Amino acid sequence: FITGMARGVDLDFAIEIIKMKKEYKRLSDVKIVCAIPYRAQSAGYDTESKKKYNYIKSKADSVAVLSEKYEKDCFLDRNRYMVDNSEYVVAFLNENQYGGTTYTVNYAVSKGKNVKKISLNDFI
Repeated sequence: FITGMARGVDLDFAIEIIKMKKEYKRLSDVKIVCAIPYRAQSAGYDTESKKKYNYIKSKADSVAVLSEKYEKDCFLDRNRYMVDNSEYVVAFLNENQYGGTTYTVNYAVSKGKNVKKISLNDFI
């Protein structure tokens, strides 16, 4: 399981994976990877998000920091890293959204990955 460590779904889903690994022994071989676009990613996060971020990093099997400092394409590089190192891609998105998630879904499709899109509208 690779998480991009962004606030919201990325952090929340990673926390759930950690909980599931504790609860279900058959998931013990699931690896958690943090794909961090640049080292100071969490600097602007609120206190609760920073707490989740640091907890996930402490439980991860590996952490990939893709850039030491913020650079223009570091988030796109992170998204491509996640796709390139995954067999399946699960994306939570708004139906009419365009941006990083939509780009990543399109990139995953272009790479022939198995993609599951889940509408955030289903949760509102």
